[in-house]
Amino acid sequence: MTIEYRTKPKYSPSMFSTELLQAINDWQRGGPRNLRLRRGATLRDLSRGLPHHFRTTSDRCYRRLALNYCHLFDLGERLHLAENVSAWTLDESVAAHFKGGVPPPGWQGVIFSCVPKDTEVVINLDALYRDEVFREACDSAKHRIRSYNAGMGRYSGSQCEVVLDVPKITTTDIFAIGGYSSDLATIARMVFGSVPTSAQITSLEGDLREWRVELGARWLHDAPKDRIVEILIKEAARLGPRRAQERASGRLRRCE
Repeated sequence: MTIEYRTKPKYSPSMFSTELLQAINDWQRGGPRNLRLRRGATLRDLSRGLPHHFRTTSDRCYRRLALNYCHLFDLGERLHLAENVSAWTLDESVAAHFKGGVPPPGWQGVIFSCVPKDTEVVINLDALYRDEVFREACDSAKHRIRSYNAGMGRYSGSQCEVVLDVPKITTTDIFAIGGYSSDLATIARMVFGSVPTSAQITSLEGDLREWRVELGARWLHDAPKDRIVEILIKEAARLGPRRAQERASGRLRRCE
């Protein structure tokens, strides 16, 4: 994916203070939620003075999450999840392969997408890392930046990242849902109606390659994704009254 930015007026590397570069580095290092919130607030404050083209994007952004059952049910019941300052990417493939792609069973992978308002863009790191003056400032300051090799030095602009501050993400923002197809042996038993022979499995493997069918983990889009979201919402509505009672009695914990 290639995103072009128009040539901008010249400005001094001093615009990118060491304090700002440290905040960007700390943000890219990641960390637990409370730490990310603090780092996000710092980054938002320090980036306010940057030129507008570093604080906006007209492109679609993507965010991959691994939801546990509690958060997944909340999404189906309320049709949204609360958000805060968070990392998004301009490249769909970065989201699809983030942290190994589709999460393992027990977690539900979801990719959300949105085209943010200017007021929701904290900082466009992708635009910054494409800027020659910014890269020069990073190189000059890297010896003064704590844990540089764990942040900027490790990731640089590879994640095509835009930091957004959106209040919530909704079921209508779902771009893809992670899922798993059955393994080859299971599919073979379904096709042949009995335990398959080696020859039958080999034949089926050839057919699947010809049909370009991929087994295992995959991201589901469009109609298959929409069907899963519909099932999620219906199941949440069905179990909603019981969960409300459990919540009122204190038996249902809040999502962590």
